[in-house]
Amino acid sequence: MNVRYPLWMTKSILKQSLQGLAFLHRNGIAHGDLQPGNMLFALNNIDSIPEDLLRQEEDVEAGSISAPVQRLDAYFFTDPPKRPITPVGLRATELILTGAVNDTLDVWSFGCIFFELITGEQLFCVPYSEMEDDDYYLSLTTQLGSLPDELFKHRRTSSLYFTHERKLFNCQLGGVAPGKEPLMLEQESMEESFDRAAPDLGEEEARKVKALIRWILQYEPAKRPSAAEILSEVPRD
Repeated sequence: MNVRYPLWMTKSILKQSLQGLAFLHRNGIAHGDLQPGNMLFALNNIDSIPEDLLRQEEDVEAGSISAPVQRLDAYFFTDPPKRPITPVGLRATELILTGAVNDTLDVWSFGCIFFELITGEQLFCVPYSEMEDDDYYLSLTTQLGSLPDELFKHRRTSSLYFTHERKLFNCQLGGVAPGKEPLMLEQESMEESFDRAAPDLGEEEARKVKALIRWILQYEPAKRPSAAEILSEVPRD
């Protein structure tokens, strides 16, 4: 079950997360597994809260707000891990399609979390399955648009879903079974998903937030802003 925090709380969470990221990045360290389940909340007078209310049930959907707290894997930019542990729905495009590791992976994860905390919905809801990469791939192109050529060519299963002209013709994971018709689902961009969720924002602030998320979630890593740059643009009360 997704949760939408009060707007003032969401802004505080985003700001403090960015401050932490900016500090790590200034020192050449990546978080490596930035997700809501790894955000620590302080509780006032914890002894007065029943233990059963403090427990969290595991949510198998990647990146969900109700995910249990997991171990942190901050690592040095110069010595990245061989295998990513970030949930698929929060992994940068190049990490999934090419395995490329760069200094902006945390920034991409933050962009997804930004959308999730503001709207109460996951941008890329990718359940764990054998086809999770394809599921993410289809969600990605729907929400953010077509991949650039250098990334599109790395997805070997593209022909199961796209024509040679790169037009989507099938949404059925694994391709079209013999004798079956392709499955087409309604396509919804990130901005349309944002508006449908109807976050508690005025029209002008909502426009700025959507533009900020677009600025963060760019396919080309070199064009993504740093945590410090995003911090200067995060909406405040």
